[in-house]
Amino acid sequence: MNEKEIRQLVAKGEGPCLEFKRTTGELKEGLRTICAFLNSHGGAVLFGVNRKGRYEKLLLERGHAKRRWENLPAEGLTLKDLDRREILRTRELAIQQNRISPDTSRDIGEILDRLGLRMGGVLTQAALIL
Repeated sequence: MNEKEIRQLVAKGEGPCLEFKRTTGELKEGLRTICAFLNSHGGAVLFGVNRKGRYEKLLLERGHAKRRWENLPAEGLTLKDLDRREILRTRELAIQQNRISPDTSRDIGEILDRLGLRMGGVLTQAALIL
């Protein structure tokens, strides 16, 4: 999710499928809300957003840190190590959630690129779960 998408969500305000938490100090309450969303129709909890719909840019920037584990290169991991069926299933889910275009090919490399799981031809740690 990029900053523009977060701004759009924040502009909608809280509702049955969206809840704001000011800080990660409200993590326990946020996790309860996530469980409720998972047991119903889904939703999102945004941390770093106050009840008036203002968000803290610093928290947003921290949330997209490039040095997080999942963004690091996965040493020795190749496309052959990944489950093709799981990647194709993930592609379908990403299309349903409007994360990628329905025009995205079924080429495994392209899917991983579009999902940010391969950077500069190198698979990320996040790709490892596939």
